[in-house]
Amino acid sequence: MGLNVLAPGFSDPVLASQAVFRTVMEAMARPGSVAAVDAAVTPPVPLGIAAATLALTLLDFETPVWLDPALAAASDIGSWLKFHTSAPLTADSGAAAFAFIAEPARMPDFDTFCQGSVNIRIARRPSCWRWSICRKATGSSSPVPA
Repeated sequence: MGLNVLAPGFSDPVLASQAVFRTVMEAMARPGSVAAVDAAVTPPVPLGIAAATLALTLLDFETPVWLDPALAAASDIGSWLKFHTSAPLTADSGAAAFAFIAEPARMPDFDTFCQGSVNIRIARRPSCWRWSICRKATGSSSPVPA
């Protein structure tokens, strides 16, 4: 574990996460729009600032996360996420509530990811969590995990 893991998350966690959460909700209410997040976050490479900001805002100890092979290979990313969010990492994309993907061309089929549900009893997979977030890729009709 490198010192990057201990790099600060948000300077003011409560206010920053509230501001980012409002921005995320606003962007999701307007599909296709671009929203900028203004946060001074220094995540380990290759995790992007926007992805790290979303992670700090939306992940917690009950939110399993799947990292694609490129991100999983960077050991500091998993450690950074665990340190700042307490989110458990999972090797099973179907059990993850969130997926972070650095190489979309190499990602697994969407069928392997948790499909989400309002009610766990009607989920396609019993281990599936209640929801997942996707965004539309520019010029594409298929969703891309955020």
